[in-house]
Amino acid sequence: MSNQFEKLENFRLENFEELVGDEFTFDNQYRLILVEARAFGSQQNSGIDSSEFRSPFSLLFEGRQTDVLSTGIHTVWHKTLQQFPLSINPVQIPVDRSANGSGVSLYYESVFT
Repeated sequence: MSNQFEKLENFRLENFEELVGDEFTFDNQYRLILVEARAFGSQQNSGIDSSEFRSPFSLLFEGRQTDVLSTGIHTVWHKTLQQFPLSINPVQIPVDRSANGSGVSLYYESVFT
């Protein structure tokens, strides 16, 4: 059975917005929470037909400090989206933006352009 998320070009912000707060499993062992799905940039007035291209967006995941993932492509599983590849990078965020406010979590970002 084909999965609509097998190809990265099928990902859209709308696929993730309602999943903020959900758990995603990376590499069959690391559980990260999607804490933010956010649009950025604008294609307005750029002369580009926005129906041909997706709007850029980013995803921010929070994980435990003991679960360190490397930069790169990981196999991810979610109960709705099923299995798909995702490239992530570790990022630092201000403590006051962290979901639990403790500053002891690790954060990872995935950017789609």
